[in-house]
Amino acid sequence: MSNNSYYKTTLKRNFKSFPAIFISIVAILLIFAIIGAVTFNMLSKSDYKKKVNIGLVGNSKGSYLGLGIDSLSKYDSLRFEMKFISLSEKEAKEQLLNKSLACYIVIPDNFVDDLIDGNNPHLDYVTTDSETFLGAAIIRDVTVIVAKCLSECEAGIYSMHKIAIDNNISDEKISDGDIVMSEKYINFVLGRSNAFSPQILGISDGVSTEGYYFCAILFFFLMIFGVFYAKILFRKKQYFIGYLKSKGIGIKRQIFCEYFSYFTVSALTLFFFCLVGSAVLGFLKLNLIGFAEINMVSGILFFIKLIPILLMITAFQFLLFEAIGSECAAVLAQFMSAIIFAYLGGCFYPINFFPTYYQKLVNYLPNGAGFSYIRQCFSGQFNVFCFLTVLAYFVLFIGISIAIRSKRIGKTGD
Repeated sequence: MSNNSYYKTTLKRNFKSFPAIFISIVAILLIFAIIGAVTFNMLSKSDYKKKVNIGLVGNSKGSYLGLGIDSLSKYDSLRFEMKFISLSEKEAKEQLLNKSLACYIVIPDNFVDDLIDGNNPHLDYVTTDSETFLGAAIIRDVTVIVAKCLSECEAGIYSMHKIAIDNNISDEKISDGDIVMSEKYINFVLGRSNAFSPQILGISDGVSTEGYYFCAILFFFLMIFGVFYAKILFRKKQYFIGYLKSKGIGIKRQIFCEYFSYFTVSALTLFFFCLVGSAVLGFLKLNLIGFAEINMVSGILFFIKLIPILLMITAFQFLLFEAIGSECAAVLAQFMSAIIFAYLGGCFYPINFFPTYYQKLVNYLPNGAGFSYIRQCFSGQFNVFCFLTVLAYFVLFIGISIAIRSKRIGKTGD
């Protein structure tokens, strides 16, 4: 029996089991699609985005300051990013230490009156020394900007008063000028969205939040492929391996033929779902970063990019069935390893939630390198190190499979 004929025989047997397997995959994929749709819907709503909580200590109700804070909390776009909470200073300190607050601001009792009288009242900004995250840095910058805006507005109005008095302009006209200048200053502050252009860099590897979790679902889906293909990946009996050797097919050739026949079926399955998925997403025309330009051609290109990660994952699945004697135990190991790999790879929580030392280590692990490679495929990036790491693990898993089967027989074939 030649290598080519054994590969064809194995592939033909795999295709006979394929219809039942394919139906199971479609059923699970529909569940994933529903989960993904709900997740995308939640992430697209601003109310589900994490807000920065800011405490307000002092009585701001019934004043112009209270009106301004109420407007920011209810009507301004800032309400999607920050939440203002009124509380006592004791409560503010407790919540700050519990990290429920990013900071709190102490408002003096006569803040507005002093401001109107021309004094320079100040607000106390309180945070902890450990608050080095981005939100705290933004809040510090905002307080500096607000203080500068107040000073500049005050200086502008007083300068107008001095020029008007020097030119013998009536108090009535000066009062009208105050209103006009105040309106201009207010319009300038409320129109701050025109003063900068936000750029979304994404969570990791240049993908948006929605794209990140799309890649996470795809990675987990590929990781559980082995559960569906258990009938194909079942461990070969020792007498059958000996029979193949007697026909001139050594251990290495057996592994390659069996593995690549499994990979071929897996690749065809993934190709089908890439085509269908790209067609559906292209029809929906989602207004999300990374999803707007999806079509059939991009779906085919995405499948081609995914071939290295599919090689690594299917080689790992093949290894598990080769190493574990019981088919039931192998299926359980497939499912558990998929969950563990997905969790430790950052699929459930972004990798920056893990300790710093693990964040540095994860790119050298198969789960981290594999998930990162999928994100790069989605965002159109390419990292040589990640690509080589994925291929290196593919070679390693195939090599271990050969070693395990050779040990079972007691002698390595050609």
